[in-house]
Amino acid sequence: MAATSWLTGMSTVNDSLPNEHLLPRLLLRTEEAAEALGVSRTKIYHLIQEQRLESVRIGGSRRIPMDCLIAYVEKMRDDRQTLVRR
Repeated sequence: MAATSWLTGMSTVNDSLPNEHLLPRLLLRTEEAAEALGVSRTKIYHLIQEQRLESVRIGGSRRIPMDCLIAYVEKMRDDRQTLVRR
């Protein structure tokens, strides 16, 4: 079971570890990344296909690195601020 703290931008794995041993999640499933961004899983796959969001493959699974998800949001914010300044 995963406990998520979207306020800090990090989710943690909490399988049976005491609270003081929560581990930061480095990779998110596409469904988790979609939930974090408030978009559909299909949109996540489109962003990956368009090379706007990085992902990695582990076996047959695709995962989104947490830092890449945060970088994507920061880039969107920077792009928006650039447009607003014009």
